[in-house]
Amino acid sequence: ADVERLPPLDKVAIVAQTTQDIDLYGEIVNAVKGRFPQAVVFDTICDSTEKRQKEVRDLAARMEAMVIVGGRNSANTRRLAEISEHQGTPTLYIETAEELKDHPLGRYNSIGVSAGASTPNWIIDRVVSGIASYQAPSGKRVKMLFNLWLFLVRTDVYAAAGAGCLYLASALVQKFDLHLSYFLIAALYVYAMHILNRFMDKKAGIIGSFREETYLEREALFIFLAVMALLSALILAIAQGIRPFLLLFLISFLGVLYNANVLPQGRHFRSLKELPGSKNVSMSLAWAMVTAVLPGVGLGFSVSAGMVVAFLFVFTVVFIRSVISDVLDIQNDRLIGRETI
Repeated sequence: ADVERLPPLDKVAIVAQTTQDIDLYGEIVNAVKGRFPQAVVFDTICDSTEKRQKEVRDLAARMEAMVIVGGRNSANTRRLAEISEHQGTPTLYIETAEELKDHPLGRYNSIGVSAGASTPNWIIDRVVSGIASYQAPSGKRVKMLFNLWLFLVRTDVYAAAGAGCLYLASALVQKFDLHLSYFLIAALYVYAMHILNRFMDKKAGIIGSFREETYLEREALFIFLAVMALLSALILAIAQGIRPFLLLFLISFLGVLYNANVLPQGRHFRSLKELPGSKNVSMSLAWAMVTAVLPGVGLGFSVSAGMVVAFLFVFTVVFIRSVISDVLDIQNDRLIGRETI
């Protein structure tokens, strides 16, 4: 209708806000081109916006309800909510997980979730977790498994189990018998170091992450568990011999020093964590040492091709995982005003 009210024009160009609804923009372009065939069209809608809108449109058509997460003033997020509503799907537009309490979601068996481009991942995680707690009774088993998975990830038990599994892989590569003690040493060490380093630098390790609520509510308990896990790992190591104990003690000592200000004042870097890329390298080295090298040392093996391969395998896997995690964290860090280390 607005196009028909335009006066006669010789030169016409069509542009749109980068977050505009792609379908609506297409309709407007067709209307303008119908009246002004000479019009020049510029595709100014960004690719990520177009893909996200298409995903929301497809998801809303399959779900009983939709939850769109993002700021009230975000044109991008508001557009996603409008697209979802246009599909005839009940749509809830919220900024935080706390707003879920005011809406009856238990009657829906399938709920889709999407978010604006600027919405931090940890906010989305909280919303997804909150939705799981409101699922209908028919989804109790799925909800239980989902909540268990979230608990394992949030409390770093998931990472500890991963370290144990990497020990198993290293043992197979090096062709020595499996020992429960070394599995537990790897798992307990990783669990302890993850938690201790998070609390030593809450701003980088906890605040603003999806673990924040879980850890800060039970800070004393988690610190106690971390200390006990580290002591248990050291006890298991000394039971295997003095060499694995000394190696684990050294790795643990260096791990604790990671967040400490050990360099003199006046320098640009006061701690190891402030060195660019140090987290990825140090974490990968620690995991590789405790899963691939320490068991071999304890069993009396010398450096071999198998040990080198196992070390490089673990280092590479953990390094890639750490880098990917950092890439995901960059978005959150920018929004809350901190540097990704």
